[in-house]
Amino acid sequence: MLRSTPVLVPIFAFALVGADLAATETVRASVGLEIRSGAESVRARRNNQVRLPSGVRLHVVPESGARVYLVYSTATEVNVLARTAVGASAYFSFPSSSAAATAEYFALPEVGPVELTVIVSEEPVSALEGQLSRQSWGAVREQLIRSSAPPVSETGENPTSIAANLRSLPPANSGRFMLRYTGHGLIVRTYAFHVSR
Repeated sequence: MLRSTPVLVPIFAFALVGADLAATETVRASVGLEIRSGAESVRARRNNQVRLPSGVRLHVVPESGARVYLVYSTATEVNVLARTAVGASAYFSFPSSSAAATAEYFALPEVGPVELTVIVSEEPVSALEGQLSRQSWGAVREQLIRSSAPPVSETGENPTSIAANLRSLPPANSGRFMLRYTGHGLIVRTYAFHVSR
């Protein structure tokens, strides 16, 4: 009788966690960070080497309505550069979404390591709505990454044709900087930059 008790407790705990995860919907969005250096623009990777002067522009197209956050962090500071609601299939870019401001880029002002973290969430993220400290940002980011991972038991999806995705992207070649991501309740993408002169 005593041996069956430890088995029931993990099963009960798993059922509670599974019920909580099932309540969160899958978030899908095309996300990309464009690096502009001189006359050349390239899609940012997870780790990037850039020389000053360089700038970046965020491109996001959520499949359904979402909140988009862009967090800038260095060894000494953390700033939330963008926090905005974006409609379903609407195009959002930072620093500007207007067609007239296509030449604007966010200048990378630091020499050294810089991280830009993009968060696309179906709900507002309370930790990002207020001020962030450098000490709290690491824990907040790790919690968001853990929350965005789909459950292990979730089945895979059938692939969507590339042509269907490209038709929904905004004009002016911004589609070449974006990739489609899926998350469980939110998407978290971190881009690291080593900036030098």
